[in-house]
Amino acid sequence: MVVWLLKRILLVILLAGFASGIGWFGEHHWLADLANHFRWYYLIAALLGIVLFSFARKWIWVSIALLVVMLNYPVVSLYGLPKSVATLAFSQKAITVVQVNVNLNNDDTLTLLQWLQQEQPDVVAVEEFTPAWAEAFKQLHSLYPYHLEEPRNGGFGIALFSRYPIENFQTLYFGPDKLPSISGMLNWNQKKVQLVATHPLPPISRTKAISRDLQLAELASWLKHQQKPAILLGDLNTTPWGHSFYKLINTADLFSAREGFGMLPTWPGVIPLIPIDHILLSKDLKTISVKQGPDIGSDHLPVIAEVVL
Repeated sequence: MVVWLLKRILLVILLAGFASGIGWFGEHHWLADLANHFRWYYLIAALLGIVLFSFARKWIWVSIALLVVMLNYPVVSLYGLPKSVATLAFSQKAITVVQVNVNLNNDDTLTLLQWLQQEQPDVVAVEEFTPAWAEAFKQLHSLYPYHLEEPRNGGFGIALFSRYPIENFQTLYFGPDKLPSISGMLNWNQKKVQLVATHPLPPISRTKAISRDLQLAELASWLKHQQKPAILLGDLNTTPWGHSFYKLINTADLFSAREGFGMLPTWPGVIPLIPIDHILLSKDLKTISVKQGPDIGSDHLPVIAEVVL
C-alpha cells in the first residue's frame, strides 16, 4: 500500500515537472503559458515528495523531486515567504489602495460597500463595473469625491475612486479589443502618483490570450514614459509567473506589492487558487503590508495594500 501511494506521488511529481518545463515555452503558445500559473503547487508537490521519498530511501525519486523544485523555486520564492513587518518601520504617511473585481453577476453590493466604509482605503480600482454597481457606489461618492467610472453591462466596465484629488483623469484604450483602462495623477501628501487601472481579456482561447498580452504590452510601453512614482491596479488575468506579467513589469519597471508577503491567491471565489488580481508599484515605492480582503460574493477576493515612498 505504501509503495503504491509513493508511486502515485511520483507520477504527480513527474506531471508537475512536465508542466514546469512546458511553462518555459509560454511566450510561444498560450496553452503552454497556462502551465505557468500553478507553479506554486508544483513546488509543494515536489517538496512533499522529497520528504516522503527520503523516509522511503528512494534516492532516485528524491533527485527527480529536487529537479522539479529547481524548476519552480526561482519563480515562486519571492511570493512564498512572508516578510517581517518589523523590518518595515516607515515614518512616512502610507497610502492604502484596493484592487477588486466585483463580478458582473454579483448582486451583493452591500458587503463590499460596508468593507470599504470600514477600511476607508485611499484609492479603489473596480473591475466588472456594471451600471448596477455604479448605482450602488453612489453611496460612497462623499467618501470618494474623485472618481471616473466606465460602467458596462459586459464584464469589462471599470472605475477608479480616490479620497484625494486626481488630475488628468482619463479613459485609455489599449490592445486590439480597446477595452477601457483608467488613469490619473493622484495628488497625495504633497506628492504626485500616477495611477492606472486595467482589465484585459482572460486567456481562454488563443485570440483572447493574444489580446491580453497586447493590452498589457501596450500599457507597459505607455506607463514606461509616464511620471513616477506609479501604481498599476487590475485583474490582469495572469499570475506573477505568466510570461505577459514578466514583460509588463520589466518594460514598465514595476514590482508586485505581494513580493515577500506570500502568494495571496484571489481567484476563484472563497477558496482561491491563484493570484490574478494585482497591485504593481514603481520601484520608488515600498510595501508596508498587503493582504486579501473578505469574500464579497464575487469569484475574486479583493487585495488591499499600504505603500509609502
